[in-house]
Amino acid sequence: MPSHLSVFPVRRSYALLYWWLAVALTASEGVFLLAVTVAPQIATPTYVGCVTVMSAPFPDWRMTASAWVGDAAGFLWYALPVGLALGAWLVARRGAGRPRVHLWAASAGVTLVAARYALDRAQDWLSLSGEMSCGVDPAAPHGVTVEAMAWAMAPAVCLLAGAWAGTAHGRPPWRRIGVIAVAVAVPVAAVTVVPPLLPYEPAGQVLGADGTQRYALVRSGGGLAVLDLVEGGEPEPVEAPDPEFHQYTAIVRDTVPGRYLAAVSTWGDGASRRSRIHRVDLDGDGGAMVRERVGGDVEGVVNDLAVSPGGRVAYSRLVASPVEPAEVGQTVVGLVGGREWSAPGGHGQGVSGDGDLGLHWRDADTLVFRARSDGDPSARLVALDVRDPGADLLAGRTLYTMDVFRDGTSLTVPGRSLMIVSQVGGVHREQPRLLTLEPPERTPGAVAFEAECGELTAFTLDPTGRYALVAVEAAYQGVPPDTVCGDVSPSRLFRVDLGGPPEPRAEPTAWEGEWPVRGLAW
Repeated sequence: MPSHLSVFPVRRSYALLYWWLAVALTASEGVFLLAVTVAPQIATPTYVGCVTVMSAPFPDWRMTASAWVGDAAGFLWYALPVGLALGAWLVARRGAGRPRVHLWAASAGVTLVAARYALDRAQDWLSLSGEMSCGVDPAAPHGVTVEAMAWAMAPAVCLLAGAWAGTAHGRPPWRRIGVIAVAVAVPVAAVTVVPPLLPYEPAGQVLGADGTQRYALVRSGGGLAVLDLVEGGEPEPVEAPDPEFHQYTAIVRDTVPGRYLAAVSTWGDGASRRSRIHRVDLDGDGGAMVRERVGGDVEGVVNDLAVSPGGRVAYSRLVASPVEPAEVGQTVVGLVGGREWSAPGGHGQGVSGDGDLGLHWRDADTLVFRARSDGDPSARLVALDVRDPGADLLAGRTLYTMDVFRDGTSLTVPGRSLMIVSQVGGVHREQPRLLTLEPPERTPGAVAFEAECGELTAFTLDPTGRYALVAVEAAYQGVPPDTVCGDVSPSRLFRVDLGGPPEPRAEPTAWEGEWPVRGLAW
């Protein structure tokens, strides 16, 4: 046999078989990236958006060390497949009848594999600083998982198997390897695979001393967290259900106490984003578990979720314009597993209409949301009977027309016709209010809540409808920005007693902290 063919595995060259398998594993990432560069359509990149808030200056020594470690890790990333290929060549040319060659070559290869992994971990640690706001758990992109560790160390396992085969042992002891693999796989499966398959019920309502619910789900940026309204403290982050679908965009309370629904979407521009809905259950200690999916994937970004008294799930989603992905081309309201209604443009809060609609069920068959007709400067609250034919989102009857530049969203008090409407624009931009409204009255009633200073970013009702939970963010101005609200926390939650006296009053702060709250479910 020609000598140049001896570097390839032959019938009894088990050692070389494992060496070339290790080379293939280390080179596969580079080959895949090259293939994606040449033909991007073969893969859809996944982005994890994070913003680092620097609470202290980044030390110079850490920046220098991070740069050095990053350069070393980058060099080793490219050099490792080449180094292992040279080791395979050495074993093929010098390994016959020389166990020491196999041992030294395998030791060098394992050292290179371990060094690359250690440098990657060191680079992660050195580059992290301050507080991070992400669409996923900030630790997730840099965390040590069983899957990541197994993939990183797989080439080393192949090299050890090659050393075993090359030191006069012939075939590796497959029976022993199988027993070890089972012993490792069983506990891993027990903690990762089995729990989601077991029957599970949420803990139900956990109440504080005042009789209101102790925990609330909050959405901040693209993340989701649990707030303890009794003990206070930092929010407890909730992991994303999927590395691709990691941005939380809407949350709502379900009909089962302790159970919620959350919408998650992919990252990217509006033209490529997709959304799905998951159940989220709370336990008695405020821990959250993301459960099964509800319905299938939908195009666009789900901005609202609503659950009817009978358990029907409704959503609103914004679909990007095919011409300009950054603009809203269509607003869609639909029922999970049912029909949809649509209208061109964005009808949510904000100048571009890409905010939430305040979608909610007024009764078992009526959805209420805000909408804005062409040429009308004021938003209106539309009631849509889901039993009526047609697919026009704007075909429903008008419950209330909002004042120009004061438009917000609304909620219906459970079991009543009374509505709570927010005023968040114009003169109320930094002094927002919640008003009561009894349709078909054309003018709102009493002021249920008025913030002394700040911007109202979210509000919701408790299951009884007696209390509202209102999120207010401090207002800022100037460069660098400075609060105009005095010595207050950046974000505050207020518990409002809707059964109290019908005039503006100071409400007790239910929670305060650094997290900007963009969505609430209580």
